[in-house]
Order: sequence, then structure tokens, then C-alpha cells
Amino acid sequence: MQNIKIWLIDEKFNYTEKSDINFAPVLGMLFKRHKECWLKKGFLASLVIGIFFILISFVANSYAQNFAASHVNNSESDILLDNIPAMDVHLIYSEGALLFI
Repeated sequence: MQNIKIWLIDEKFNYTEKSDINFAPVLGMLFKRHKECWLKKGFLASLVIGIFFILISFVANSYAQNFAASHVNNSESDILLDNIPAMDVHLIYSEGALLFI
């Protein structure tokens, strides 16, 4: 079996290399903490409320998409931009950007 090398970081952000690590206690602790979360009433209430709100947001998003799709219209003209002559601003745009670099 191949040795797995892992870099660990402690509280002071020091790196140490470990080659033989037993993951069983760590996984056991994680599963125990996970089980404890599911037994808390506050966690379950937060989960139910969160799922409820995300379902409401999906429904609201669906209605918003349908509303936006049904009110698609041709674009309107702009009274200001229609009366101003077009000008070439390429030189100002490109050289101005280089000026600030």
C-alpha cells in the first residue's frame, strides 16, 4: 500500500508533513457532530424554513420569468441620442486607457 503524505496546518499556521495518519477517529468525530446537529430542534427548524424559502423563491422566479417573457417589446428610440451626431471616439478611448497605465 502506498503511503499518503499530507500537510497539516496547526493553530499558528505551521505546516508539518505527516505520512501515516489514522482517519478513523477524525471521521468518527465528524459523524458524531453531524448526528448531534440533526437532533437539535433549532437545526431542524432552520432546515425546514430554509427549504420553504428556497421553494418560494423558485416559484417567484418562475412567475418573474413568465412576466418578463410576456412583456417583450420592440425597443424604443432615444430622443437625445437620435438627435446627436455620431462621432469617432476610438482614439480617445484607446489612447486614454494607455495614458492611465
